[in-house]
Amino acid sequence: DILEQLRHVESESQLFAERYREVEEENSHLAALYVATYQLHSTLDPAEVVRVIVEIVINLIGGEVFAVYVAEDDARVLEPVAAEGAPLAEFPRHRMGDGFVGGSVASGRVEVGPAAKDAGGPVPGRQPVVSIPLRVDEHPVGAIVIYDLLRQKDGFSPLDHELFSLLAGHAATAICAARLHAQGQAQLADMARALGPEGFGAGHCRQLPFKVETRHGVIGLGLQPGGLDRAIGGGAQGGHPPPVQQVCHQRGDEHRLARARQARHPQPDHRVGKAKP
Repeated sequence: DILEQLRHVESESQLFAERYREVEEENSHLAALYVATYQLHSTLDPAEVVRVIVEIVINLIGGEVFAVYVAEDDARVLEPVAAEGAPLAEFPRHRMGDGFVGGSVASGRVEVGPAAKDAGGPVPGRQPVVSIPLRVDEHPVGAIVIYDLLRQKDGFSPLDHELFSLLAGHAATAICAARLHAQGQAQLADMARALGPEGFGAGHCRQLPFKVETRHGVIGLGLQPGGLDRAIGGGAQGGHPPPVQQVCHQRGDEHRLARARQARHPQPDHRVGKAKP
């Protein structure tokens, strides 16, 4: 009986140890997913976003030879913008909907090919190991195309497939946000150059009273507190410039004339419940 109980206790200990190992592995997976998500949304610099994607593919997925593709404005051609393991010029362009990579991006599905037995890189006619489409809703943004894995990596684990799904959504969103932010900064600079100091008169502040801001995932231009007065040289000291003062005076005259006409010709009050005099 004692030997039987010892065997039973030993069996339960092994089960607990196996379960503990599974829990530790799940915690490691969750930590990796959290780190990947945090890094992707920690910057609005397009070059930094691409660099973070490259680090995630190297450190978390185990890619050795791969490239990050970005869709052109017409969303018909995928152009490589960053590469690892081979020169960027060796990675081919892909047309949307054509071939292994183009079909993956057009359909929005992660395509996994057979594992390569020998490292060959992006040679013509060689099928990639995996193509991860980057899409926001139905809009294609780009792709991550892996040709070779690290030598110690035989295939893809469940965590790798979760990372594929994470990159397919979050990396695409990070790239779009960085692009919009860069476009907003460029438009802001164009507005500043177009208006310029001569647009406000000599001696006024040259800073434009707008800033790039994000609200609920939408990037736009917002007015800085007190920025308009500073930009046009007004505020508590100088007041508004003559054109603005003229408009304000005209609006004030219109309101005064309207009140005078109302006083001479009062309109009957038809509000419900109004007591008659």
